[in-house]
Amino acid sequence: MICPNCHLDQPDGKEKCPRCGIIFAKWEALKNPTVAKRFPPGLQPQPVKADLPQVSKIPALALWGLRILFLSSMLGGWYWFLVPPPRLPVPEKAYTDKVNAFALTVPPEWKGRRVKNCGGPHKSCEVFVATQSESPQQVKPAINIVVIEFREVQPFFPWGSILFTEDNKDEYAQEALKGIESVLSSHQIEGTSVIKVDAIPSLRVTITGTYSGQLLRQVFLMIPGSSRLYLLSYIGAPENSSEVDGLIQSFRVLEPHPSRFKLYGSLLGSLKGNVILGFLIGLSLATFRLFFRDIK
Repeated sequence: MICPNCHLDQPDGKEKCPRCGIIFAKWEALKNPTVAKRFPPGLQPQPVKADLPQVSKIPALALWGLRILFLSSMLGGWYWFLVPPPRLPVPEKAYTDKVNAFALTVPPEWKGRRVKNCGGPHKSCEVFVATQSESPQQVKPAINIVVIEFREVQPFFPWGSILFTEDNKDEYAQEALKGIESVLSSHQIEGTSVIKVDAIPSLRVTITGTYSGQLLRQVFLMIPGSSRLYLLSYIGAPENSSEVDGLIQSFRVLEPHPSRFKLYGSLLGSLKGNVILGFLIGLSLATFRLFFRDIK
């Protein structure tokens, strides 16, 4: 049988409910007016309220405080994830290429020229060469800039950008060297590192080797934009490290910077990418649940 007060399912023949304590005969008398008349006035049985566990409620002020905290955290997290970070200002007297959306400060004595057909998926190239060197026999320092459209090299890549990390830098360095021919003979990789160029995580690969009997250093730089990949290749004497550092620090990406959605999206399937996306989704679900909690 089922208790008419607390609805506890129990064996037949019981006189009293083990949960709420009502006596079934008195309960039936209370519900049946004919039977209730048999009891003297004032002695009619009263229904017993079951002492059932109640769901705890959060006080109103604390609940609204949690709602504001979670909502601001959720909105701030998605803003950080989806909105591109601000760009750095373009240096004065910088060379600006509006077609390929980049700017660079080169020494005034250098000459530049554009190569329309770089071959393969390359959209265009910019070459800057120093007009003079310290000696006639010395190789003139130069920098070559290649701009590649992401959609041309990765048509099925949905995120459209690359995030360079300490974990994948060596792999990308080897792939970059396969696609870029070095002018140095007997060259070897001096080092790879992930640096910030215009506040964008970029890959730097340094190579040393010889050319016409001269010891030279070649620096490759991969800078991911929102829809383009910028490849910088500098070649010069090893002692000109300050010159190449200045060129790198002056480089600016003029198109919108890649959002962290595009950067970290390229890591989906990895632990880091899944943790970031999973945290934001979990925070959003927790925020929505808080807005449906009862107020005490």
